[in-house]
Order: sequence, then structure tokens, then C-alpha cells
Amino acid sequence: MSFLTVWKWESPGGAAGAGTRIDTLAKEGAARLIDAATVEWADTQAAPQTSQLMGRFAKGTMGKSFWADLFGEVLPGGGSGGVPSSLEPFGLDAPALTQLRAEITRGCSLLFLIAEQGDRARMVEAFGGASREVRLVYSDLPTEQETALRDAFTDP
Repeated sequence: MSFLTVWKWESPGGAAGAGTRIDTLAKEGAARLIDAATVEWADTQAAPQTSQLMGRFAKGTMGKSFWADLFGEVLPGGGSGGVPSSLEPFGLDAPALTQLRAEITRGCSLLFLIAEQGDRARMVEAFGGASREVRLVYSDLPTEQETALRDAFTDP
């Protein structure tokens, strides 16, 4: 079963770099990456930029329409008032979309990962280690798995 996690860096470029490292983990068999996309918003840009990561191991199976639906709802000025049916399997209801919309701010980047569970320790390593400038801002993981993932990214 695949899950959606959304990660935020307080700098543009963090998400794209992590996406590349996650693709490498998939190549090594430590992650099962289904699809991924980024939102990058540099201080000098008028609006955030989006990109679907089409690496060797990000299958891109969700398709452009899925990402268009998601980004149409969460980017500034977005939000149709309804939730596209393509987002519902990932628990993305109106409150979740509002929460994600609030996370997209100038000077940040977000990585949207759709993956099956993989090697948590390698994922922490790929993102730069615990308590770095990354935090999990959304997940549709079961509560106990989300808690374990959040704990892995927190220094003891």
C-alpha cells in the first residue's frame, strides 16, 4: 500500500535535493517510490514553482492530472471549495488541503512523496539527518507509523 507524506524545508532547493536522494534510495532498493513532486518558492519569485520528479525510479504513475488537482488546491490562490476525487485516497480532505496551503510560504520548499514503506533510517539519512531543517507536515500513514516517522526525524 502506498502513502502520501509531505515534507517541508525552510529554504528553496531542499525538497528538490531530497527528491534526488530518495530516487537514489529507490535505485538501491531502500525505498519504493511511486511518484513525487516538489513545490519550490524562492524569495525572489512571485509565485511557487512546481515540478513532478520523473527520476529513474519515481514511476510517475499518479500522472500529471493528479498533481494538477493537488497543486490547484494547495497553491496560493487555489482552492475550489471542493475536493477532487483523485485526492481522497490519500486522506486529503478540505481541512488537510487548508493545512497544506498554509505551509506553502515564500522561501520554502515542499516534497510530496507517494511511496510504500521503506528503510526509515536511510530516509532520515537522505533528508540530512534528524532535526535538520525538514519536518513532516502531512501524512496519511496510520498513527503509530506516523509517530515512529516523526520520532526518527527528532534528535534524542
